[in-house]
Amino acid sequence: MGIFTERGSGYNWVVTEVESGCEAVNKNEDHRIRLLVVDDDDDILALVSAGLANNFDVTTTSDAFKTVEFLETDAFDIVVLDVEMPMFRGTDLGTMIRGRFPKLGGILFTAYNQPEMVAEVALSGADAYIAKPFCLNEMAREIREVYAAKRGE
Repeated sequence: MGIFTERGSGYNWVVTEVESGCEAVNKNEDHRIRLLVVDDDDDILALVSAGLANNFDVTTTSDAFKTVEFLETDAFDIVVLDVEMPMFRGTDLGTMIRGRFPKLGGILFTAYNQPEMVAEVALSGADAYIAKPFCLNEMAREIREVYAAKRGE
């Protein structure tokens, strides 16, 4: 399953057939990695949740303020944050999360793929960066790599 976007008055996210280089996400997982995905776009949250639910335990929120509440009350392995959200930038939220939850893996994703954005993401302390549009298997691979690195594998 792949995801692509078309520009117009906004972003139109569409689940498509497997694109070149976008194989199906592997369903064999010994440990179900627990994800918290934060994005202000409910369509993205629905697509990511549906696309990764067979392989990961996925919790989503469009409320950046609830992110810390979720992290304080539940045990997540990785938080995936959109960079551009109302009220909070994902990079700022990621920096705050990194300070409070240093063992938590952090992945940022955004439709803005300029060098300045990549540098900002690196300075935020994120473990990985995913540019939109993305394939769900690319996201799953990044999640597994960050999880393995955090566990020292």
